[in-house]
Amino acid sequence: MHLKYVSYFRNESSESLLEVHGIVTKDSQQKDALRPKQCPNCNESNKPDSNFCAKCRMIQLVTHSETVEEKGEKEKELQSVRECMANIESLLVAIQPLLQNINPESIDKLQIVGSSEYYL
Repeated sequence: MHLKYVSYFRNESSESLLEVHGIVTKDSQQKDALRPKQCPNCNESNKPDSNFCAKCRMIQLVTHSETVEEKGEKEKELQSVRECMANIESLLVAIQPLLQNINPESIDKLQIVGSSEYYL
């Protein structure tokens, strides 16, 4: 059986791969390609492929910029995660000597008690 050879140009191959894996649909690619860009500075509608605003000449290529508040929130979250990790590490250091002193017979007893749904 004959298979048809398909030739891809520019980024068509990567777009079709994204389509196959369900990351991007063909409809969303076409809608975004035709949608005019809105200037964040003066709200002027510009061509979809323009790099600068036609009215105020502000750059249009910025895809994602974080505000100061978003960066501050991320820093707070990161700090809280670091504090939690420090607490966990200190607990592990405190528990380690206790675990070394447990003999195997008491571990077996704990497993038996745990299986019969009794708690210490």
